[in-house]
Formats: sequence, C-alpha cells, structure tokens
Amino acid sequence: MLLGDTGCRLKWPAAYQSCNDPQAWPLARVAQSAAAERPDLVIHVGDYHYRESPCPSGGCAKSPQGYGSDTWDADFFEPMRPLLQAAPWVFTRGNHESCTRAGQGWFRFLDPHAYAPGHACDDPGQTNEDFTAPYAIPLGPRHQLIVLDSAAASEKTPRPGTAAVDVFAAQFDQVAALARNRPHNWLVLHHPVLGYGYQPLLGYQKGNPTLLAALQEKRYPTFFPAGIQLTLQGHIHTFELNRFEGSEPMTLITGFGGSLLEPAFPKWLPDHFQLAPGVTLSETRSDQRYGYTVLEQQDGRWALLEKDVEGRSRLRCTLQLEQPPYGFECSTPPLQKRLD
Repeated sequence: MLLGDTGCRLKWPAAYQSCNDPQAWPLARVAQSAAAERPDLVIHVGDYHYRESPCPSGGCAKSPQGYGSDTWDADFFEPMRPLLQAAPWVFTRGNHESCTRAGQGWFRFLDPHAYAPGHACDDPGQTNEDFTAPYAIPLGPRHQLIVLDSAAASEKTPRPGTAAVDVFAAQFDQVAALARNRPHNWLVLHHPVLGYGYQPLLGYQKGNPTLLAALQEKRYPTFFPAGIQLTLQGHIHTFELNRFEGSEPMTLITGFGGSLLEPAFPKWLPDHFQLAPGVTLSETRSDQRYGYTVLEQQDGRWALLEKDVEGRSRLRCTLQLEQPPYGFECSTPPLQKRLD
C-alpha cells in the first residue's frame, strides 16, 4: 500500500487548508479505509509535515503550527493511528523533512537509523544532514525496495559544479550496486524523476532538475541504473502512472494522500513528450483526487488499484514488470464500496 504528501498545508501567504474539515483534509478517512485493507506493508513516499504557519481563519482554528511534536501529532500520528497499527511501514524522507523545515522531527520519529545527536538536524546550517545513503529492504529472495533520501534535491536548475548533483550521482551508483542483489527492484524516493506536473500559468513541469542532472552525469545504459523496474514517488500532489518507450522503469507517483491537490491536469499531452533526454513518454494515467494506492500480487503479476478516500477502486491496472519494455493495462471499474 502506498500514500504520500499527507499533512494539512498551512503556508504563508496564501496556501491554507481547512484542517478541521474532513472533506478538505481527508487524511483520517484515508487512513481508516487503508487500514481496513489489512495491508502487509505501507510505504509512505514522503512529506508528512505541512503546518508551518499560523492559522489565519476558522477552517484550521486552534491548529498547532511550527515544528514541535504537537504539530507532528496533529499532522501525522493522530490521523494515521489506525494505519500505523495495521502493518509495518517504510518511511521515505521528503523535502518537508529537510533540516531547514521538519528535519528534527524526522530524525527523532521516522528515520530508520539509530538516533545520533550529531546527525539530527539540530543545526539547520549543517546541510550534510540532508543526505542519507541509500539502503535496501528485502521483500523475499527476488524482490527488494531501494530507498533514496532526496530531501536535498533542489527544484532549481543546478549550476555547473553544484555539490548536490555530485552527491546524488554517487548515490545512484550505490543504488546500482544494491540493485545487483535482487532481480526485481523498486526504487522509492520522494521527488519524481521521470514524472510531470502541470500548473495552469506555467504548463507542464518535468521531474526534479537536480536528480535529472545527477543521472545525466552518470550516463547508464538506460537513464536509471540497471535492474530497476518501477520507481515510487510523491511530491507532486497527484496520482500518476507512466510508461516509456524503451527500457526505462515505470513511474508511479502517489502524492494524493491529504495535502492540497494539484489543479486538474489537461486531458492532452505534447506529442513525443520527453521527460529526460532520450526518454519519451509512451502512456500515462493521472488523477487529481484524494486517495491511496494498493499494489498486490495476483496470479504471479502485480495489480495496481488506485483507491478513493472511502476505499473504492477508481482505476485498476495490471503491471508488466518482468522484462522491458515495462508496461500496464488499465480499466476503470464501477465505483463500489469495499466490503470489509
């Protein structure tokens, strides 16, 4: 089960969500529906903490704000309680958990490594704490997750010699080494690489420029290191599933768990839309409504279900992850309430 970008956005000057309204911020409903699925594993693709500014209106009255534990409780631990109790979790670090934001809470509450006072975002000026080496989570003899901390991946186009590009390039080499340990690898990180967003005034926005630059620097035989079939991400507040011409891994973005959603995407895309040099989008599905994603094995293949807040399937896809070109076939089932 996957979800991400879940907190209630309170951000000066104009990004305010009605945290007290379960329709406007449905995370507690999402968590309850997802817990009723009885998942084997929950993967959160990052950005847990969003209440950074004081509430200016009644829609979020009495909400805590800032980076203390009361805000973490309100934004994550309290609404997520039923799902936290339902299954083991994989936590991915997002840009909202960088050292200049909610990094102290990340290292105290969610980071999978042993707490170390010298590596805990206590000094926001120490940006090296925004980089953590990739690590693998075995899911059996043939499958594993590889988790990459992309909290420090700036969304500004990097200048030549930008240190973060070199750091991430080295980390993708570590990802390549980890991927050699299993035939089937899913890469989990917060920022999309071969993904897109859309802003009405700016048009289509491509993946993270820092990570794109790091991968272009490496020049693997394909754009990503070999052995990866699927990348799991958030950051863009949407559901998005992409496949590509050639041998690139599929992209799944599942950032529609609770925070303010992206504006509705157009129903068209540019012809021969390239998300990176030489990487052309072949087919895409997207949806800008709240919910979560389920991945489950059925008859030896992976099925993907995009679910709404109440646990009803909006989209059902069968994934082809055995060999490139990786792909999917999708259908839109009639909405029916899940039977618990």
